[in-house]
Amino acid sequence: MQINNSIAQHGKRKELDEAMALFREALQLNCDNSHTYAAIINANIRCGKLAAASDIYQQMLKKGRKKDVIICTTLLKGYCLMEDMLNAVELYVSMLSNKPTAIIPNIRTINTMLRGCIFIGEVGLCELLTATAQREHKLQLDITSWEYPVSYTHLTL
Repeated sequence: MQINNSIAQHGKRKELDEAMALFREALQLNCDNSHTYAAIINANIRCGKLAAASDIYQQMLKKGRKKDVIICTTLLKGYCLMEDMLNAVELYVSMLSNKPTAIIPNIRTINTMLRGCIFIGEVGLCELLTATAQREHKLQLDITSWEYPVSYTHLTL
Protein backbone atom coordinates (compact mmCIF):
# COMPACT_ATOMS: atom_id res chain seq x y z
CA MET A 1 0.00 0.00 0.00
CA GLN A 2 2.86 2.38 0.81
CA ILE A 3 4.50 1.77 -2.57
CA ASN A 4 1.19 2.44 -4.36
CA ASN A 5 0.72 5.72 -2.49
CA SER A 6 4.29 6.75 -3.27
CA ILE A 7 3.84 5.92 -6.97
CA ALA A 8 0.66 8.01 -7.00
CA GLN A 9 2.38 10.95 -5.26
CA HIS A 10 5.31 10.89 -7.69
CA GLY A 11 2.80 10.72 -10.54
CA LYS A 12 0.98 13.81 -9.27
CA ARG A 13 4.30 15.66 -9.19
CA LYS A 14 5.20 14.30 -12.64
CA GLU A 15 8.27 12.54 -11.25
CA LEU A 16 8.08 9.61 -13.62
CA ASP A 17 11.56 8.18 -13.02
CA GLU A 18 10.85 7.88 -9.29
CA ALA A 19 7.40 6.39 -9.93
CA MET A 20 8.82 3.83 -12.37
CA ALA A 21 11.58 2.84 -9.92
CA LEU A 22 8.95 2.15 -7.27
CA PHE A 23 6.84 0.24 -9.78
CA ARG A 24 9.80 -1.99 -10.66
CA GLU A 25 10.39 -2.51 -6.93
CA ALA A 26 6.75 -3.56 -6.46
CA LEU A 27 7.13 -6.05 -9.31
CA GLN A 28 10.33 -7.49 -7.82
CA LEU A 29 8.72 -7.83 -4.39
CA ASN A 30 5.66 -9.38 -6.04
CA CYS A 31 3.42 -6.92 -4.18
CA ASP A 32 1.87 -5.34 -7.27
CA ASN A 33 -1.90 -5.19 -7.48
CA SER A 34 -4.57 -3.28 -9.40
CA HIS A 35 -3.83 -0.11 -7.44
CA THR A 36 -0.15 -0.35 -8.39
CA TYR A 37 -1.06 -0.57 -12.07
CA ALA A 38 -3.62 2.23 -11.87
CA ALA A 39 -1.05 4.50 -10.19
CA ILE A 40 1.76 3.81 -12.66
CA ILE A 41 -0.52 4.06 -15.69
CA ASN A 42 -1.77 7.39 -14.38
CA ALA A 43 1.79 8.60 -13.69
CA ASN A 44 2.76 7.83 -17.28
CA ILE A 45 -0.33 9.56 -18.66
CA ARG A 46 0.25 12.65 -16.51
CA CYS A 47 3.78 12.80 -17.95
CA GLY A 48 2.55 12.48 -21.54
CA LYS A 49 3.73 8.89 -21.98
CA LEU A 50 0.58 7.27 -23.36
CA ALA A 51 2.48 4.57 -25.26
CA ALA A 52 4.30 3.54 -22.06
CA ALA A 53 1.00 3.53 -20.14
CA SER A 54 -0.56 1.34 -22.81
CA ASP A 55 2.45 -1.01 -22.74
CA ILE A 56 2.17 -1.35 -18.94
CA TYR A 57 -1.54 -2.12 -19.33
CA GLN A 58 -0.74 -4.85 -21.88
CA GLN A 59 2.00 -6.28 -19.61
CA MET A 60 -0.51 -6.33 -16.76
CA LEU A 61 -2.97 -8.34 -18.86
CA LYS A 62 -0.24 -10.75 -20.02
CA LYS A 63 0.72 -11.28 -16.40
CA GLY A 64 -2.84 -12.43 -15.74
CA ARG A 65 -3.89 -9.37 -13.76
CA LYS A 66 -7.49 -8.36 -14.24
CA LYS A 67 -8.49 -5.00 -15.56
CA ASP A 68 -10.99 -3.01 -13.54
CA VAL A 69 -12.98 0.19 -13.95
CA ILE A 70 -10.26 2.35 -12.35
CA ILE A 71 -7.46 1.06 -14.57
CA CYS A 72 -9.60 1.24 -17.71
CA THR A 73 -10.84 4.76 -16.92
CA THR A 74 -7.27 5.90 -16.29
CA LEU A 75 -6.15 4.57 -19.67
CA LEU A 76 -9.26 6.04 -21.31
CA LYS A 77 -8.21 9.42 -19.90
CA GLY A 78 -4.88 9.09 -21.72
CA TYR A 79 -6.47 8.14 -25.02
CA CYS A 80 -8.97 10.99 -24.75
CA LEU A 81 -6.27 13.54 -23.87
CA MET A 82 -4.39 12.48 -27.00
CA GLU A 83 -7.66 12.62 -28.98
CA ASP A 84 -7.25 8.92 -29.80
CA MET A 85 -10.95 8.08 -29.69
CA LEU A 86 -10.48 4.96 -31.78
CA ASN A 87 -8.47 3.28 -29.00
CA ALA A 88 -10.71 4.87 -26.35
CA VAL A 89 -13.84 3.37 -27.90
CA GLU A 90 -12.08 0.03 -28.39
CA LEU A 91 -11.13 -0.07 -24.70
CA TYR A 92 -14.62 1.05 -23.65
CA VAL A 93 -16.21 -1.74 -25.71
CA SER A 94 -13.73 -4.26 -24.27
CA MET A 95 -14.85 -3.24 -20.78
CA LEU A 96 -18.46 -4.02 -21.63
CA SER A 97 -17.62 -7.31 -23.32
CA ASN A 98 -15.13 -8.46 -20.65
CA LYS A 99 -15.52 -12.15 -19.78
CA PRO A 100 -16.74 -13.60 -17.51
CA THR A 101 -18.08 -10.33 -16.09
CA ALA A 102 -18.45 -7.00 -17.85
CA ILE A 103 -16.68 -4.01 -16.36
CA ILE A 104 -19.49 -1.53 -15.89
CA PRO A 105 -18.47 2.08 -16.47
CA ASN A 106 -18.91 4.50 -13.59
CA ILE A 107 -19.61 8.23 -13.78
CA ARG A 108 -15.89 9.03 -14.10
CA THR A 109 -15.63 6.63 -17.04
CA ILE A 110 -18.57 8.24 -18.80
CA ASN A 111 -17.35 11.78 -18.12
CA THR A 112 -13.89 10.85 -19.42
CA MET A 113 -15.41 9.52 -22.64
CA LEU A 114 -17.71 12.56 -22.97
CA ARG A 115 -14.72 14.89 -22.60
CA GLY A 116 -12.89 12.96 -25.33
CA CYS A 117 -15.89 13.20 -27.63
CA ILE A 118 -16.09 16.96 -27.13
CA PHE A 119 -12.34 17.35 -27.78
CA ILE A 120 -12.78 15.89 -31.26
CA GLY A 121 -16.29 17.24 -31.93
CA GLU A 122 -17.97 13.84 -31.95
CA VAL A 123 -21.37 14.95 -30.69
CA GLY A 124 -23.14 11.80 -31.96
CA LEU A 125 -20.97 9.54 -29.83
CA CYS A 126 -21.45 11.92 -26.91
CA GLU A 127 -25.24 11.57 -27.21
CA LEU A 128 -25.01 7.78 -27.51
CA LEU A 129 -22.80 7.51 -24.41
CA THR A 130 -25.13 9.75 -22.42
CA ALA A 131 -28.19 7.70 -23.36
CA THR A 132 -26.44 4.37 -22.77
CA ALA A 133 -25.08 5.46 -19.38
CA GLN A 134 -28.57 6.30 -18.20
CA ARG A 135 -30.55 3.52 -19.84
CA GLU A 136 -28.26 0.49 -19.69
CA HIS A 137 -25.87 1.28 -16.86
CA LYS A 138 -28.46 3.10 -14.70
CA LEU A 139 -25.99 5.89 -13.99
CA GLN A 140 -27.18 9.18 -12.60
CA LEU A 141 -25.30 11.73 -14.67
CA ASP A 142 -23.78 14.62 -12.74
CA ILE A 143 -23.33 18.28 -13.60
CA THR A 144 -20.06 17.55 -15.38
CA SER A 145 -21.78 15.03 -17.62
CA TRP A 146 -24.19 17.69 -18.81
CA GLU A 147 -21.58 20.43 -19.11
CA TYR A 148 -19.68 18.64 -21.89
CA PRO A 149 -22.54 18.62 -24.44
CA VAL A 150 -23.54 22.17 -23.46
CA SER A 151 -19.94 23.41 -23.89
CA TYR A 152 -19.82 21.81 -27.32
CA THR A 153 -23.04 23.57 -28.33
CA HIS A 154 -21.61 26.93 -27.22
CA LEU A 155 -18.35 26.30 -29.07
CA THR A 156 -20.12 25.58 -32.34
CA LEU A 157 -22.48 28.59 -32.29
